[in-house]
Amino acid sequence: MKALSIHSLSSHSKRVLFALLTCATGCASAASDSDPTTTVSQGVSDHNRDRWEAKHCNDDDIESVTRTDYLLPFTSNLPSPNNQGQAYLDIRVVKPVYKHIPDAPAYGSQCAPKGVMVGIHGRSTDSVTAFDAPYLDYSLVEALARRGITSYLVNLLGMGLSSRFSMDNACNTTKADQTNFLIPNPLSATCNPADPYVFTHTDAMVEQLDAVVDHAASETGVDAVSLFAWSRGGFVAGPYAERNPAKVKNMVFHAGNYTFAGGGVRVPDNPPPLPVAGFPGGVSSRLVGLDNSWGEQISAACLGQRDPGIADALWGSYHDRDPLAATWGSGGVIRFPNATLWGWNKENAVHVTTPILILSGLLDTQVLTAWEQQLYDEVASTKKVLIKMACASHFALLEGSTLWAGPHTIVQSATADWVIGESFNGASHGIFNVSMTGAISPE
Repeated sequence: MKALSIHSLSSHSKRVLFALLTCATGCASAASDSDPTTTVSQGVSDHNRDRWEAKHCNDDDIESVTRTDYLLPFTSNLPSPNNQGQAYLDIRVVKPVYKHIPDAPAYGSQCAPKGVMVGIHGRSTDSVTAFDAPYLDYSLVEALARRGITSYLVNLLGMGLSSRFSMDNACNTTKADQTNFLIPNPLSATCNPADPYVFTHTDAMVEQLDAVVDHAASETGVDAVSLFAWSRGGFVAGPYAERNPAKVKNMVFHAGNYTFAGGGVRVPDNPPPLPVAGFPGGVSSRLVGLDNSWGEQISAACLGQRDPGIADALWGSYHDRDPLAATWGSGGVIRFPNATLWGWNKENAVHVTTPILILSGLLDTQVLTAWEQQLYDEVASTKKVLIKMACASHFALLEGSTLWAGPHTIVQSATADWVIGESFNGASHGIFNVSMTGAISPE
């Protein structure tokens, strides 16, 4: 398998990526020929093992963090015939760079990773924006890299720079979305969908994740990876862990869905007949999809919960990862794929023994703490920890405080501790509370 390596996210590279995702065959070679910074790398199997055979190094040996963006070729497994064929998965790798160590292998990184994590986004915020937030110290994967963990952030089909197929047609949205967000730009009037099916579903997303897990394991030489799932990502990571236990070392659910989807709708045990009639994509504005949905979970009692500058940084990152969305609406929109979900409830959780860390903000109105408590109670893992955070919402990994460092630092430190050692506050089992001042206590 070959991946198209993008060494920087220059404006030219973004245009190359966007053009690549909207054309058919021959795109990889065309992109490579047009930009000297864009190259097709050798298959990972040519060099994937030797460079990871060195010792684990100390955190003090880390001198910087490096980021690499590329597209991983994938044959689309989406339900609609309109969305099948050659596709690409948007990948960002974030890893530590170590000081030169004389007795380490000469090729590539000189130190073995303490863990390899694959990050899985939620419904509408892509993985790069969510987990590598370009603002102050809010990048989860930067913090993990400083602890010796290599992260692979994936945008599944329909998100980020991954292939979006019929989602690029503005008519493939609801009439309400068209009226509220897309008229007069890019539409002059409402229109009927050309592809009348829901874009993706549980099995498709699980298969895409499997390709990325195999890729990450092959690149790094590990036998199993860690999974980090935010929000709807729980409906991908959970079924994946049940079906592929040998490939998952441990996992972290940060407000990760279980049993209930948006609006408290219980997901069914089995899939309906596919493809499901509907609309491929959803659209929202910054006001509705970011400012208000987050703002409704901000408490006046939690001083500094949302930094005043972070929303602008996130909005810019959204559009770095979706150049077309930046041209729609008034000042850009958020685009996301609609999905048919099933098969992540008690019937599945009782088969999952993967060590699991569950992080829940007590102000979260999208994935309730009660649902996360239910996951903790029902999953069969013997190593399992639930952390309930005061003054934290669905966006806890992006939240701070004027009283202490803030919930995002708990997400960062707890995730690193779990990925490396499968413990939190010295325990591998139990429920903990984090107060509005950052004090940690067992429940």
